[in-house]
Amino acid sequence: MGYVTRDMQIIVELCDNEPPEILIPADTCIEANTTLEADILAIDPNNDPIKLEAFGGIFENIYPPDLQATFTPAGPGFQPSPTVGKFVWTPDCNLVRRNPYQVHFKASDDPTGRNSQEVPLASFKTYFIQVVAPAPLLQRAELVDDRTVELEWEDYANSSTCGTVRPTSMLIYRKVGENLFEPDNCETGIPEGSDYQLIGRRDDGQTTFVDDDNLQFGSVYCYRIVIVFTDNQGGESYASEEMCIEIGPYEGKFPSLITNVDVVPELTSVDNGEIMIKWTSPFDADPALYQPPYRYELFTVENGEISSDPIYAGTDTTFTHTGLNTLEQIYTYQVRAIAATSPPDEELPLSAPASNIRLRLQSEGDRMDLSWNGDVPWSINVSEHPTHLIFRNHVNPDDTTAVEFYASVDVTKEGLRFTDQDPDFIQGREYCYYVETKGSYGNPKVESPLINRTQLECGRLNDGIPPCEPLTLIVNSVDQLEHCEKLFEENNCQPITFENFLSWEPQVSGNDCQNDILEYEVYFSEQQEGDFQLVGTTITTSFVHQGLPSLKGCYYIVAIDRSGNASPPSEIVCMDNCPFFILPNIFTPNADGINDTFSTLTREIILKGNVNMEEANKQCPRFVEALDIKFYSPSGNMVYDYQASLSDPSTDININWTGETNGGTELESGTYFYEVEVEFDVLDQSMKKQKYKGWVRIVK
Repeated sequence: MGYVTRDMQIIVELCDNEPPEILIPADTCIEANTTLEADILAIDPNNDPIKLEAFGGIFENIYPPDLQATFTPAGPGFQPSPTVGKFVWTPDCNLVRRNPYQVHFKASDDPTGRNSQEVPLASFKTYFIQVVAPAPLLQRAELVDDRTVELEWEDYANSSTCGTVRPTSMLIYRKVGENLFEPDNCETGIPEGSDYQLIGRRDDGQTTFVDDDNLQFGSVYCYRIVIVFTDNQGGESYASEEMCIEIGPYEGKFPSLITNVDVVPELTSVDNGEIMIKWTSPFDADPALYQPPYRYELFTVENGEISSDPIYAGTDTTFTHTGLNTLEQIYTYQVRAIAATSPPDEELPLSAPASNIRLRLQSEGDRMDLSWNGDVPWSINVSEHPTHLIFRNHVNPDDTTAVEFYASVDVTKEGLRFTDQDPDFIQGREYCYYVETKGSYGNPKVESPLINRTQLECGRLNDGIPPCEPLTLIVNSVDQLEHCEKLFEENNCQPITFENFLSWEPQVSGNDCQNDILEYEVYFSEQQEGDFQLVGTTITTSFVHQGLPSLKGCYYIVAIDRSGNASPPSEIVCMDNCPFFILPNIFTPNADGINDTFSTLTREIILKGNVNMEEANKQCPRFVEALDIKFYSPSGNMVYDYQASLSDPSTDININWTGETNGGTELESGTYFYEVEVEFDVLDQSMKKQKYKGWVRIVK
């Protein structure tokens, strides 16, 4: 419509006045349903009178009167310096949110009493207040079955602590052994590094939870719960008090407990490493049912499968496993106790699997980052033994090769990690470390701390030499067709998800590469010439690619060293599906519920018909994507045609023809001929489309 041009002139002059100074408390958190009181102090450097004010949403009528904050200055208008105002606020649980509330304070001075020409000045300060929900009340942790714990808590929405109708969820956390942390004023939820694992979630109003997730005999499991508000405002509560329960014997049964899988660091190598394994007797087993003395069998576990033969059998509770690749591999063990009872050789349950603790070392610029963990049934982050010890070479200037104590870390505060930023680091020098961990089952019947060491791991700062590429990549070590057929036979023709097992060999260091590998990256593509995507990493020389819709796909492996250098990729190795399709040559559409349709051999037919299961499973249709089938009479006239595709859920690739024409007319008993084109899901394009011809007899 138009515009106006204006000139603005700003005159800057010297001013003898100084603004007031506001002193407020440090930003804070307040538990809902408690009262926060704070004194706000304002001082004027020129000793001028001060007017102190407060602003913010919590003073406004968007909240009910009892939830509004109040601010009371020392008096109306300007007050002598210094002056104090009183801030008071009692929020409830409806005001819990993820973002803090802001309270703004303003202090204005009045210098005209000493100089009528002086310019008044003002100062502002903002006070941040986080409203936190009270901790929920965990009321019961009870062993209700063999290795099953039921938890119960007070209904938060109807509790006296925090009655609220806002939507909430309960988060359930668990760890082995106690962690008696007391949350700081602003520490909501479960603190990082406390070793608690989130094991479940319950929606608003639910007050129980059943934990049957791999609980192990002899361990003491401790639980805490946390409320989270699930509406747009969010926010969470303080953690509940801890409640612990021991998983004791069941019907007199109790296993041995593995307590040590201790690597000998100084013997770390690819072929001569040693691990000391130690276990308890089944001390809580009923001696009337499982009489001592006990014999023991120690097994290795690989990819979840226990070895068929024990690596040790005898009466000792300690065994040293030798000739191991402790530099690159993780070793997992289970032990079984056998009682000398009647009947003789009564086996007790297997222990929980326990692996060696694995150290991961990575160089980052001018520092070395260490982290460690293991799949063990005890906890290596416990309050009563919080200190893990770090050992390193180049500690003793008189013997730089000796690996000696270097530092300690409180894992309950710092987690299972340590950063070495030695100011005396020398670029290119090799530094070697191992960690001595301390753990506990949390059970007073099991001696603690459990001392277990990691392998010796070495690395260099700013290493520019890439690792050697992995060699001899193998996908599914058995014959591919045999592997594929076996999967279908074992699952009775049911739709299943697949997995591919990959293994490879590391290459020995050469002139232009080193074998200082931190991890391997696994890349996958459904097509040999397709886009390869990273699907996982592993520190071992094997990987299981799970949850696949089929076996088809191609892989390559890349090695990554501790400085982040990547090796050339391994060769590409592919796995293909094993397509199969066969049709019967007779069916009886007489509505007797048996063999009423012409169909591929499905599970339904197997159940209804009197067929040999072992042979029937070999007849499963495999990896059929689409088909087009036509039936002809003996005179050559087409009587029925049908198309099906997995992409069209209204069709069925099992065909299920009822013996009628497309117009719905029942065909007479007799012999009919078919021609079918089948499209398979395969990499090999020569196998993509196949044509089959045959005959079928209708018998009524």
